[in-house]
Amino acid sequence: MAEKQITCCKCIDHGWKTYEEPIYTDAHENKYCLFHAPVDQKKCGNGKPMPKKLFKNFVFQYIEKRHDASKNLLCNISGTVFPDDIDFSAHYSKDKRLENISLQHAVFSGKAKFEGLTIKGLVLANAKIYGEANFKGVVFEDDPGLDHLTFRSRAYFEKAEFQKGCCFTGSIFEKVAWFSECIFSGTMVFHSIKASRNALRMHKLTKDSLSFVLFPSLEAHQFSFKECPDWPDDFGFENEEKTSKLTLEELYRALKQKAVEEHDQPQVSRWHYREKLMQLKQLLGAKTPESLSLLETVENDSFCVWHHAYQWLRLACMWPHDKWRALTWWYWWASGFGERPRRAGIVLLLLLAPVLAIFLSAELCPVQTFWGRVLAMLQHLMFVTNPKAAPNMPFLAFVVVLLTRILIPLQFTLFALAVRNRFRR
Repeated sequence: MAEKQITCCKCIDHGWKTYEEPIYTDAHENKYCLFHAPVDQKKCGNGKPMPKKLFKNFVFQYIEKRHDASKNLLCNISGTVFPDDIDFSAHYSKDKRLENISLQHAVFSGKAKFEGLTIKGLVLANAKIYGEANFKGVVFEDDPGLDHLTFRSRAYFEKAEFQKGCCFTGSIFEKVAWFSECIFSGTMVFHSIKASRNALRMHKLTKDSLSFVLFPSLEAHQFSFKECPDWPDDFGFENEEKTSKLTLEELYRALKQKAVEEHDQPQVSRWHYREKLMQLKQLLGAKTPESLSLLETVENDSFCVWHHAYQWLRLACMWPHDKWRALTWWYWWASGFGERPRRAGIVLLLLLAPVLAIFLSAELCPVQTFWGRVLAMLQHLMFVTNPKAAPNMPFLAFVVVLLTRILIPLQFTLFALAVRNRFRR
C-alpha cells in the first residue's frame, strides 16, 4: 500500500516524516493538520472544538510513538501550535526524562513547563512562548537549540544545568529571565539578544559558571550579576581566541559604566581593572607577544610574592623599552591600576629605600648626628620648607628632590587609592 502524501503545508515546511490528516484549509488553500491548525480551528471529527486536554494527550501519544519508532533519536513536532498550557514535567514525572525532541517554530499560547526534567536534546529555535517558561532544575545533557526564541512572559532557568552550554543568539526576552544558581559547563552565548535593562538575572553563579558567559558590550546593560561569591580571571569573550583586546576593553568599559550608574562600587573596581588590563595587553601584545605570558603570570594570584616580584621585574626589563613611555604601563606596574595595594606598597618602599640610604650614609650639609639625619629625611618627606640638612653632593641632592617632591608623593597617592578601593570592595 502506497504511503499517503503529506499535504499539511507546515508539515512540509518543517520536514515531518509522518502523514497527518488535514483538518483546516485557509483562504489561500493551504491545508493544516491538527498539530499546526490555528487555535480556534483545532476540531474533532464531528466538527466540534477539540478539548485542550484531549489535544495534549494526542501530542504526548505522538511523541512517545515517534520515540519508539526512531529508538529515541528524534521526535520532530516542529511548528506545533499549543492552544493552552503544556506540562512536560507532569507527563514525564515517572522517569523525569525527555528524549530528543524538536519544537522549532512552535507556538505556546500558554505556559510551557519542563521543570525538573533531564533532557537529552531539545530544539526550540524560532519558537514563541506566550506564557511563563519554566525550566527550573532542568539538566540539559546536550546543547539545547534556544536561539531566536521569543519569551513573551517570564522565563525561569533557576538551578538548571547546561552540561554542554547553550546559544541564545537572537532570542527575545520581553520580561525577566532568571538564571539564578545555574551550572554552566559549556559556552553560554548571548549575542544579538533583545531584553530590557537587568532582565537577565545571573544571580548566585559560581566562578566556573561565570567563565562560560559570553556577550558583547552592546548587551551588557541587559545583564544583572548579584550575589556571585567569586569571579574568574577570564570573563566573557576572553576565552575566545578570535576576540580582539579592543572588543574586550569595550565590554569591560560598558560593564563599568553600568556599575557606576547603579552605584555598585565593588563592580566598578572589578571592571575598571579588566578594562585597563585589556589596554595594557594591546600595548604589550603589539610589541612583544611573549610578554603577555609574563603578564598572565604576574596576574596569577596562586604564585608566591617572590615569584610575582621576579616576573614583574622581568616584564619591566623586557625589550623593547618603549612601553615605559606609556602611562598605562606605569599605572599597572606601580599600583595595578589603583586596585593592588600590596604592589603599590612595595613600590613605595622601593622608592623610600634610596632616600633612607642617602640620609644615613652620604655626607650632609651641615654635618648631623644619626637622629639629626633621620629628622632631616623626615623633613624632606614631609615637605618642610627649610629642612635641617641636605646631601652635600649635587647629584644626591637632585635624587632626593626628585624622589621626595615628585615620585614618592605620586606613589603614595596611588597606594592610598589602592587601599581605598580594596576597602570599598
